[in-house]
Amino acid sequence: MTSSSPSSVSFPGRALILLGALAGLGHFNRVAISVVGNEYLIPEAGWSEVQMGWIYSAFYLSYTLCMLPCGHWIDRVGPKRALLYFALFSGWSVILMGIAGMAMAASTALLGTLITLRAAAGAVGTPLHPAAASTLVRIPEPSIRIRANGWVSASALIGVACSYPLFGGLMDRIGWSGALVASGVALMVTGLIWRYLGPVAPARTAKAAQENKLSEHPGLMELLKEPKLMLLGLSYAAFCYFQYLAFFWGNRYVSDILDVAPSTARWIASLMMAFHGIGMVLGGFLTPSGQGSRDPVRSRGRMAMLSMSAAAAMGLMAVSFKEPYGVIALLTLSLAWLGVSEGIFWTQAAEWGKAASGQSAAIMNTWGNMGGLIAPIAAAWIAASYGWSISIGVACFLLLGGAAAWGRILLIHGSTQKIQPGDRVLPLFYCAIHLNAA
Repeated sequence: MTSSSPSSVSFPGRALILLGALAGLGHFNRVAISVVGNEYLIPEAGWSEVQMGWIYSAFYLSYTLCMLPCGHWIDRVGPKRALLYFALFSGWSVILMGIAGMAMAASTALLGTLITLRAAAGAVGTPLHPAAASTLVRIPEPSIRIRANGWVSASALIGVACSYPLFGGLMDRIGWSGALVASGVALMVTGLIWRYLGPVAPARTAKAAQENKLSEHPGLMELLKEPKLMLLGLSYAAFCYFQYLAFFWGNRYVSDILDVAPSTARWIASLMMAFHGIGMVLGGFLTPSGQGSRDPVRSRGRMAMLSMSAAAAMGLMAVSFKEPYGVIALLTLSLAWLGVSEGIFWTQAAEWGKAASGQSAAIMNTWGNMGGLIAPIAAAWIAASYGWSISIGVACFLLLGGAAAWGRILLIHGSTQKIQPGDRVLPLFYCAIHLNAA
């Protein structure tokens, strides 16, 4: 597959800000339930970590199952409309969770209701990232495209970071049920603003649309047979496993395992997510993908391998450290390094899909969702059986596997590209895989 993007789109700065707001509020609402679990349902209502893990994973089960058909739907209705529906229905599902909390005690009935509503939230939350990537692939300059994807992903992390202190503070004032209702309303309002102020794609003639469909719109099976896209998805699954372990258990790890006061742990968890987001923004500037880059895929792959390898190394150092704030500092740096590759994943997936950018981004995200789906339960089970140091260590080794998958992508890509002068210096994993293949 060659890098190709659909026709360019009028993309005012306010639209990028609104995309960031949708991503931020979407993830604020997605992770808010973990604040409820960590600060009320587990310590006050007596629910177990595994029970909360089922609530967390219910979202990702339906999210994963709906991702592939959603990608096709995004390419049919357009990313702008898909994002509007995401905001309206996701906001409503969060409001219903708040209403359930008001109407029921912390019982088995509430557990079942929250699992069901989280599954519904996962289904209607599917369009967010594929539709955003499909929107941004229309930006003509590759380097700006990566930065824009990094901004959207960083905005999502800002939402996650704010969920600990802001949603926690809102819980202190109006209760967890009222806080969920308020958060859902905010997302719905932002979706309506996006409807009227979002970007407008240029009109296309029927003939141009038909030519685009025939020449640049690969089908689902064609995309599924593309080895580079499948390897990209496997690498993203490792990325998401580590990321969602931090999303859902980071706050509890800091407060309970490292014995930090809950009020302080909120801000530490927020800071860790903020550094993860900073890494996402920096990734767009550190990755040479513009006109000065001879081979954008190779440049992106090298940076992704460095990012994931450095994140794994920092994580492994953290679990071998004894001093709590040293552990926190190393885990924060690990998440920052990991964030560098986020924009690369989304940009590359959308470009390889050509006019089916929504579908190709959805395929990659389906793999990522598998990592996110199992992370809350698997990480808790490994921690309960062997300790949190082993659980985090497993996630770090998965990251190294994700870096190796990028090495394989570069081998496949290199077999169809002419080697340029100066390309002999390759990353460590690329060299190792190349020697093994030989």
